[in-house]
Amino acid sequence: MSGPRWSVDRRERPGPSRTAKAWLAVAASLGWSAAACSVAEATPLPHCADGDSMMLVAQSAPAAQALPCFEALPPGWAASGVTIDDGGTVIDFDHDRLGPGAAELRFTDRCRPDDGSPPPTVTADTGPSTTAGDGWVLHRYPIAGGCLDIRYQIEASIPEERTAEWADELEAALRFVGRAPLDDLVRRRFEADGV
Repeated sequence: MSGPRWSVDRRERPGPSRTAKAWLAVAASLGWSAAACSVAEATPLPHCADGDSMMLVAQSAPAAQALPCFEALPPGWAASGVTIDDGGTVIDFDHDRLGPGAAELRFTDRCRPDDGSPPPTVTADTGPSTTAGDGWVLHRYPIAGGCLDIRYQIEASIPEERTAEWADELEAALRFVGRAPLDDLVRRRFEADGV
């Protein structure tokens, strides 16, 4: 069997950093493990001011420098499911006019061109790139160390302008918070627990 060989000599392999230990301690306290488990059923919509839900989002895309969150959803929109695991964060949205499954937000560690969409050409500062297919529209926000895709299902019986208006309302409620304040919060909790 080939592969990396690890030495048992601790001098050759330093332990995890204090920040890494802090993230692990917080993950354990929140009941989340990076071993492909999923937090779905009781997970709330990631709120920008809620450190606990944002820590889970941060762990789902560890290299991302900006994290998606919401302060409130616009009228008509509701989060029908939130799944956070080591593959990313997925939020399913229903809309009172567009119906169930109207949109899906997917936050991952990198943009994947294998979903039929073009490689990213813009940054989160300039807005999303847009790709359309039969019955759907994808808005992609490339982020340093991560990627945010929002895929909207298009209902043929609803005028395109109305669908675009409702999509704009959802995206206007979307915020990006930097990772540094969250790292500081984790560090403070870690130090307060004496770990």
